[in-house]
Amino acid sequence: MISKGGILTMSSQTKNLKKSTVYGTFAGAVMGSTCWLLIMSVIVQDWLIAIAILAFDALLLFISAEICFRKPGKYWNIAIGNLAALAAINFLIVNLKWQSWIKLYRQSRFYQTSNDFSLMSINLILAGVFGGLFFLFLILSTRQKSYKKQLSTS
Repeated sequence: MISKGGILTMSSQTKNLKKSTVYGTFAGAVMGSTCWLLIMSVIVQDWLIAIAILAFDALLLFISAEICFRKPGKYWNIAIGNLAALAAINFLIVNLKWQSWIKLYRQSRFYQTSNDFSLMSINLILAGVFGGLFFLFLILSTRQKSYKKQLSTS
């Protein structure tokens, strides 16, 4: 990728993407978005959810990377798709499990009152984070498309 005016463009070398670079890019985003859920599920010993999160992350990572290898110029579209999937899994797990998790968390040795949030608070935080990222990715995707059009008309 080459940066021109703050916009990432795909060079002619994108056919030779390093697997480690692509997997690293997506792994950081995928695992980073769900690690807090994984930690919480381990604290409250909800092993089924912990395994489900790991399986979801692995599946999303491998699908995203494969799509990126096939269509490297579609990075921002892939990132937006990932963001939607990650938001969905976060909201799904939080809204299904939060009430039971928070009761168990309050009884655990890891409990800290500063981390005791209501379901509404967690949903608002998630909406803010994922909404902000979606808006940012949409802007970057639009800029990328605009830049490609400029190149093709020049």
